[in-house]
Amino acid sequence: MGERSRHALSPRGAYEAVGGFDDAIFMYGEDVDLSWRLRAKGWRLTYQPRCAVVHRTYQVAAEVKPLQVFGGVRTNLGLRFRFGSLARIAQGFTMLAAEILTPRSFPGRRRGLAVAGLKAIARAPHFLFSRVASTKDFRPHFSGWGYETRRDGAFHPFPSRRASPNPAPPKVSILIRTVDRPAWLRQALASCVHQTHENLEVIVVEDGESFSRAIVDEFRGRLDLRYEATGEKVGRARAGNRALALATGEWLNFLDDDDVFFADHVEVLLAAARAAGTKGAYGFAWETKTQVHDRDRAEYDETMHATVHRQPFDRLTLWHHNFLPIQAVLFHRSLFERHGGFAEDMDQLEDWNLWTRYTLEDDFVLVPKTTSKYRVPADTRGAADRQALLDRAYEDARDRQGALRVTMSPRAISEMAERYARTQALMLVTREDVRRFVGSSGVLSRLAAWRRPVVERLRRRGWLR
Repeated sequence: MGERSRHALSPRGAYEAVGGFDDAIFMYGEDVDLSWRLRAKGWRLTYQPRCAVVHRTYQVAAEVKPLQVFGGVRTNLGLRFRFGSLARIAQGFTMLAAEILTPRSFPGRRRGLAVAGLKAIARAPHFLFSRVASTKDFRPHFSGWGYETRRDGAFHPFPSRRASPNPAPPKVSILIRTVDRPAWLRQALASCVHQTHENLEVIVVEDGESFSRAIVDEFRGRLDLRYEATGEKVGRARAGNRALALATGEWLNFLDDDDVFFADHVEVLLAAARAAGTKGAYGFAWETKTQVHDRDRAEYDETMHATVHRQPFDRLTLWHHNFLPIQAVLFHRSLFERHGGFAEDMDQLEDWNLWTRYTLEDDFVLVPKTTSKYRVPADTRGAADRQALLDRAYEDARDRQGALRVTMSPRAISEMAERYARTQALMLVTREDVRRFVGSSGVLSRLAAWRRPVVERLRRRGWLR
């Protein structure tokens, strides 16, 4: 079961054991309620990435449907009565009050929300008398008017393979650097197995002795896989370069051993790069704060998921700081052939240096969809140590940019500078913005026409310099 019961297959016995759907919930949220009751009874969800269901429910992306708004609010409040704490119930009605006070987005919105709140109160006894307690393995999560953790990009379009079949999809090489972390590597490899793109090879290079060979062997029947250990420690950058040299794919994508892809990562980025005619594409990535309990067995809790970078491609911004997590980028092998691999004397921010060189002449394209996640320490000390390493490497990485050269037209430089200024400023009004605004008004245009002769006369009299 999931957040959409029409996309799930569940045993009949499990369905009957929890009483099936709740007749008190109609139109939006009944599937969440059933899913949570099943999970509270000990049933677990399994994700099947190669099973797809097409659900045509919106005429346009992000369409606002009044029935969905009102029904969703009513059910959300009901589920807070059934599954949530007093704080969660109070939070729900506080959110409802704020929604009612905000400007309406469609006719009847405020009245409809008020009615939804009253109906939720009227049905409160039904949900309170059938409360479901959290368990060790199940804890319901309310996210605003939604549920659980949701990835960005729900409305990303996928072309129909039946309508436009691609008989020979290009080979994509996934390049994994690892160092004596076999349990984490297993998760990274599993995320490669689940990729919906069908022509994939995986290159694993271990920095040091072959501690991970047994884990790699587990996946040989499921992946086109090549493994090599360097024997002695050579560093992250050199291990990455060895992976680049071993790759045979037309497109390449790094994946560090403690990061993972979502199942559509390669398919989505490859389609975007080819559609845009660019040499690279990158998606949103979750920065996942991770509290590690046992490093060797990869036992951990993920305490937070955040999309830190939402930056559309811009060279000046990239020259200032890196907004491209290494696993989030799919790039064409011609960039490696033209610009080379990592600088092997760099052990931090080597990926930033690589992206800076790869994009001197070629653009990348952003896909606003979360397709991967990378882990960072959740504890304060671990996060501080990681940041200290990056801070020490920052100046060296910036200094290396001084040796790079780029050829651009004056117009391209001007547009790039203005775009950078706009993205970095909290509020920016340029002279050109003022001219356009004045020119759009007949009254202001006539007043502005007097500005030049008045200024010239004042200057002739010495009143202005």
